[in-house]
Amino acid sequence: MDIPEKEKKHYGFFKNAEEVDKTWSKTAEFATALGAKKILFQSPKSFHPSGEHIKNLKQFFKKIKRNLFTFIWEPRGQWEREEVEELCEEMGIIPCLDPYNNDPLPEGDFIYVRLHGKTGYRYTYSEDDLKELLKRMEPYREAYLMFNNMTMYQDAQRLKILLEVEKNHIR
Repeated sequence: MDIPEKEKKHYGFFKNAEEVDKTWSKTAEFATALGAKKILFQSPKSFHPSGEHIKNLKQFFKKIKRNLFTFIWEPRGQWEREEVEELCEEMGIIPCLDPYNNDPLPEGDFIYVRLHGKTGYRYTYSEDDLKELLKRMEPYREAYLMFNNMTMYQDAQRLKILLEVEKNHIR
């Protein structure tokens, strides 16, 4: 979608704008065509916890259709975890949080986590890290784990092997 430079200011930040509505409609159309059941919204670091941003966020999720998809929100930047969890609960969406901080993970049947590296993008997860991750995911019926670090493919493959070993051990 080619957006003219002068119109770019109308997009993003969950604004109550025709451009955002059209973009959401296209996203929902594509997700439906692909058979997607979950949609991740990742906001940039510049989408900080201001009154205007929170208002936009709430209005956006209030007006879009919920019956087709599970919505997940990953805020980047200065958001406090407690505030994210409270907003998500109020809006009926799933928070995407870091499973490696010391806070307890949200309760429920479903969790979505993004693994950006414990110390940043160059971090490679150790076997102990991956075992801890599997342990923290046990309470969930469904868990989506998205690696987003330099060794994401290798880390995901090692996690898959650990999960297969664990499943075979349980049988």
